[in-house]
Amino acid sequence: MMKKNILYIVKNFAVNGISKVVLNYAEFIDKSKFEISIFTGQPAKDTLIEQLKQNGIKVYLGFNKDSSALNYYKDLNNIMKKNKFDIVHIHGNSRLLIFELLIAKKNKCKIRIVHSHNTCCNHPVINRIVTPFFNSLYTYGIACGEEAGNWLFGKKNFEIINNGINVEQYKFDDNIRKKIRKKYNFNDKKVIGHVGSFSEQKNHKYILHIFKKLLEIDENYKLVLIGTGRLFDNIVTLSKELNIYDNIVFVGAVDNVYEWLQAMDLMILPSLYEGFPLVLVEWQSVGLPIIVSDKVTKNCNLTGLIEFLSIDVQEDVWVDKITSTKLLNRNKNSEKLLKIIKSKGFDISENVKKLERLYFNLIESVSD
Repeated sequence: MMKKNILYIVKNFAVNGISKVVLNYAEFIDKSKFEISIFTGQPAKDTLIEQLKQNGIKVYLGFNKDSSALNYYKDLNNIMKKNKFDIVHIHGNSRLLIFELLIAKKNKCKIRIVHSHNTCCNHPVINRIVTPFFNSLYTYGIACGEEAGNWLFGKKNFEIINNGINVEQYKFDDNIRKKIRKKYNFNDKKVIGHVGSFSEQKNHKYILHIFKKLLEIDENYKLVLIGTGRLFDNIVTLSKELNIYDNIVFVGAVDNVYEWLQAMDLMILPSLYEGFPLVLVEWQSVGLPIIVSDKVTKNCNLTGLIEFLSIDVQEDVWVDKITSTKLLNRNKNSEKLLKIIKSKGFDISENVKKLERLYFNLIESVSD
C-alpha cells in the first residue's frame, strides 16, 4: 500500500499548545502508512523542529505570517505546487484560514481539514464576515472540544478528537521533583506554576497581581512561569515594578516541561479564553491541584483536581483559594490519575488511531 501524503499547516512552531498537539500526532502516527510533512512559519523553535525531523517528518519553514503574510502564502503555494498531498490538515482558531484553504484548493487538494483549537481569535469581526467563504472551502472540521468546534464551525458538523498526551511520561516521580527543587533552591517553598505563551489570552498580568498579594500574606511562595511570547519582556518589567521579580523563575521555552511539573505544588490558569488546554491534561496527570478561569470549559476537569474561579473578581479571591487548597499525596495517587486520563480518551496513542481511521475514510470517500 502506498503511503498517504498529509500536510499539516501551523502558523508557527513555538512552545505553545497547538505545536505540542501537532508534535504529539507527528511522533505517534504510523509512518508505514502516512508520509507527514509540516509547513510552518516563523518563529519556529530549533529543538522542536529537530524533534519533528527525528520523528521522520519533513519540515517546510516559511516566513512569519504576522509580519510577512504575502511571503508566507507564497511559500505555502510553492510547497503545494511541488508536492501532491492527499490531505491538508490546518491547525488554528480563525476562519481567516480561508487563505490556506484557497491555496490548497487551487493546488487540487480535495480533502481540506480545519482543526479548531480555541474559542476566540484576534479578529472576531473579520472572522464573522468571511464565514460563507470559509464554509465553502473546508471539507471536514475537527475540534479539540465542543466549545472550540462550535466557535469555528457553528451549526455545521465537526468531529471531536481530544488533545492527547503520552500519559506515562507524566507519572509522578519524586526523584525528579527533588532534583529540580534542589537545583533551583526551592527547598521548603510552595511553588506555583503556569505554562503558556506570554500573550494577552494567558493573562500574565493577573497572575503577577495575585502573586504579589500572596507574598504579602506568606513570603514562602515561588512562582514559576514557563513559556515565551510577545509580552515576555513586558511581564518581566512588570514583575520588577511590583518588586516580586526575585520570587519568580522565568524559565522560558524548555523541552522538559513534564519534569518541571514534578517540582510544582499548584498550578494556575486565569486565561481570558481557551479551547480545551492540553496543559490541563498534563497537570492533572502529574497530580497537581489546579485553579483556572471560569472562561475555560468545565469538561477539562477530568479528575476533580480543578477549581474554577472568575477572573472578574479581586485577586484576593484567588489568593484565598490558593492558600486554602490542600496538596495531594502525589506518589499515592499517580497510577489512579493516569488510569482516569486514559479512560477519558486523552491517551495520544489511542487518539492517533482515531485520526488515522478518519484520514483513510476521507481518502476513500473522494476516490469512489
